Amino acid sequence: MKSKILILIILFFTAFKISNAQDRKSLNKAIFKVLNAYENKDDKTMNAMISKDIGIVFLYRRGAHDNITKRDSFSFENPVPEYLPYEKIGKTATKIKHQKLPEFECSVEKFNLTPGIYCQKTTKERNLSTVAQHENEFLDANWTPEHFKLFNKIEDNGYRIIAYNRNDIDSIFIFHLTWLNNKWYLTVIDRFEVCSA
Repeated sequence: MKSKILILIILFFTAFKISNAQDRKSLNKAIFKVLNAYENKDDKTMNAMISKDIGIVFLYRRGAHDNITKRDSFSFENPVPEYLPYEKIGKTATKIKHQKLPEFECSVEKFNLTPGIYCQKTTKERNLSTVAQHENEFLDANWTPEHFKLFNKIEDNGYRIIAYNRNDIDSIFIFHLTWLNNKWYLTVIDRFEVCSA
């Protein structure tokens, strides 16, 4: 009996490990798909990665507050925010580092880790719900309870990706991929104005 239980436990952990490897493989594939579309300014592919039910959320900082804008689609011709064009980041690494994300040090205007592609499960540090709540409170925004449910869903099922090929502000692309209905979707683009006033 003990040997049967041990075999079942081993089979369970083996299946779990295989499943995680497959999930990582599909996540990596989605990351490279977004990065290639972004680098080639391919609106069609970017929009194919966006859920029609959810749309895409842009994080940016206009002045002292973080801001959110939600759109149904993405356009290289019409950036969000309008004053911040989408810059190519150039060739990035070919391997994705699944680890703690690099932190940007404003005093030296550099990340604390070498250039590359970094991916981590989203955290609550700069979550959409908090930004939306602050916008409602300080900027008279109209984010509804449905929006807050959506933002929580994006964060609970998502990964934050930071890609850069040089250690400077002009070569950074930050986005979130969210696993919904057995597919990876591009749900957030962070315009990264962390050091702005």
